[in-house]
Amino acid sequence: MYDNISSECNKTQRLSEAQRKTFLAISKLLIALREQLVSYPNEYFHGRGKYYKPAAILSAAFAEVLFLDSDSYIVRDPENLFVSDPMYLKFGALFYPDAFKSRQHPSLRKLFNTSCGEHEYELDSAAIVVDKKRVWKGLYMTKLMNDNHELFYKHVSGGDKDTFRFGFRCVNVKYYIVMIPCSTGAFNDTHFCG
Repeated sequence: MYDNISSECNKTQRLSEAQRKTFLAISKLLIALREQLVSYPNEYFHGRGKYYKPAAILSAAFAEVLFLDSDSYIVRDPENLFVSDPMYLKFGALFYPDAFKSRQHPSLRKLFNTSCGEHEYELDSAAIVVDKKRVWKGLYMTKLMNDNHELFYKHVSGGDKDTFRFGFRCVNVKYYIVMIPCSTGAFNDTHFCG
């Protein structure tokens, strides 16, 4: 167990001048960082945490990421998506269609520098495959839009899924929509129904 009680640890060893300067710099940085701390933002976590999908992808230690919602299952080895899927190799980003066609107001096309039409499907953000090195700007714009989710979810997309579509298009980053939708289903004892 850690406690913050001072102890007799290492009191006799003096700091070198270089160590003293380094520790002084660290001390000043810690003071600045403490001033930036904010309270735990309960309202930010309301819902399923969808605001954090782009941030989670960007923060992943891997350059290539398969993001899956916690209630998503894969039924075959996803390695082929990364090494041999021609559209992933070409674009560096695979998305899957949602069940709904685009419901955004037509004026949003101009605002987001896109030609997406009313007959295009929205994206399902439950499964995303990206090469961050190749589509970084699109992911980062999506993250920034989700940082401002109150505005974008209310007036643009109704959720995180289309912030990916509009974020990528806003900064002219290409992606591919796999036109085989993710399946939905459930387990019934020992059988999958879907």
